[in-house]
Amino acid sequence: MDVAYAYSYFEGIDLTAIFIFVIIFLATVLWMTCPKSDIPGPRAWPIFGNILLVTQFNSTQKRVKFVEDMTRKYGPMFRMFLGPYQIVFVQGHKNVLDVLLKRGREFMDRPTFIPGIKLGEKVKGSKSYIKIAK
Repeated sequence: MDVAYAYSYFEGIDLTAIFIFVIIFLATVLWMTCPKSDIPGPRAWPIFGNILLVTQFNSTQKRVKFVEDMTRKYGPMFRMFLGPYQIVFVQGHKNVLDVLLKRGREFMDRPTFIPGIKLGEKVKGSKSYIKIAK
């Protein structure tokens, strides 16, 4: 009787749906754990990335300390994943010039990711930019 109950419980689950879920999960794990470039960074969790590391800080001082610790551990240029988005932290004048001038093609397809700023806001000529400039 218990076997019949267990069978009826899983009867509604399609094997194809389970297979697709497993494939997507494994692809996400591989995508987030295999580095795309030579930029070091902490290991990311599937789907969440490193967002669990970042959300524990409730003050600016703690966030700055976290970035300083990551800089000591991984160097002046490191990467993190916030969900599916790869974020690259670059510190120092020489490193910023290196990224902008020498490695521009590697970084040019990165989306603008600034929390709290809407697309087009703070752009020269936009209404909010003109209000700030005045």
